[in-house]
Order: sequence, then structure tokens, then C-alpha cells
Amino acid sequence: MVCNGRACTKYTGEPHVCAPDDVPDCKLQCERGNQESCAHYGVELLKGQKVAPDPPKGKTLLEGACSAGIGKACNGLGVINAKGLVGAKDLPKAMKFYEQACEQGYMNACFNVAYAHDIGQGVPVDQDSAALYYVRSCAGGVGLGCMNLGIKLIEKKGHEAEGAALLARGCSGGVGHACHKLALAQQRGEGVPKDETRAKTLYRQACDMGHAPACGFAN
Repeated sequence: MVCNGRACTKYTGEPHVCAPDDVPDCKLQCERGNQESCAHYGVELLKGQKVAPDPPKGKTLLEGACSAGIGKACNGLGVINAKGLVGAKDLPKAMKFYEQACEQGYMNACFNVAYAHDIGQGVPVDQDSAALYYVRSCAGGVGLGCMNLGIKLIEKKGHEAEGAALLARGCSGGVGHACHKLALAQQRGEGVPKDETRAKTLYRQACDMGHAPACGFAN
């Protein structure tokens, strides 16, 4: 029986998608065949924060979920290959999984593709491709994507305002480093009006988010 405080109904045992942070339920729903839950549980097995780490088992679960079209699972396989969690590192293979996950709509993977192009990790450096994928990840709500592209644009003549706007999006998305960079722009009047008071507020915000380098400028 399942009760909601007002009434109880017979539990049919149908699998459902677990809440990502509910590891026991993710394990249970994965065992019942829900592939999205397998993706959540597989990633937890890689991280080993809420459950004992087991990268080989995590890989097996992620392979099944990735084959079922779950972007988070394909991204997890990218992480396994990029870090060498099971076997040797294979950056080109990691990149293929990131690209697959991005195409499946997993925006963190789009950021991973962008970053790989940006620094030449598994692929040649390609700033144009990096920018395209940063835009995609930023549009999908990945604050780091907004920040990384914003940093590039604010240093590019004629694009300062666009860069500052992207830093603001990253800051609003909870990225303390983006708040710090926006504070610097506000202090210098780069892409936004010069405003020391606003800059101080942004430094405090970045510090409160755990970005320690901003804390010395927050007072």
C-alpha cells in the first residue's frame, strides 16, 4: 500500500524515475528496469559519495542506459573514459560519448564538448566549436557555459556588453566565479556601467557561493 496522508492505494510495483539524490530508490527502480534511474544510480557509483564506489558496476549500468538513449548515462561513460575510472584514459572516446549525450539533450555534456574543444582535450583546439557548444550549454541552463563564453567575449573588443550579460547569466545560475568576473567588469566599466557599490555586492555574492578568491574584495 502507498499512502499520501488522506488515502491509501494498492502499490502496483511499476518502476518510475527516481529522484537523482534518492540513491536507495534509484537502485531499486534500476533493478526494476527503469533506465533513467540506472543512469542516476550509475553516476552515484562513480562518485562514491552516497554509496560505496563501484566504477565497473557503474559503467555496466551506464552502458545499458546510454543504449536506451539516456544522455546523462552517455555523459557518465565520457567521464569514465576521460578520467580512466575503468581501464586506461581514452580522451577521444570520451569526446564521442560527450557529443552523443549533448545530442540527446544533456546540457552538461554540451559544456564538456565545449571545454574539450577549448583546451584541446581529445580533439584539436577549435575556438569556434567551443563557442558554439558554450552557447548551447548556456542556453540549456549550465552556468559554467555562460561564464566561460562570457570571459572570452568580455576580453574581445566590441563584445564587452555581450560578455558581461553572459557573466550575469552564469552568476544568476549559481556560479561564484562568474559573479567574481562580473564584479571585475563592474569595477572597470567593461560592458557594464562602472559601479563600485554593485561590484562589492557581486564580490560578496561570489564569496557566499564559496568562491574564496572573491572574499578578500567583499568588504
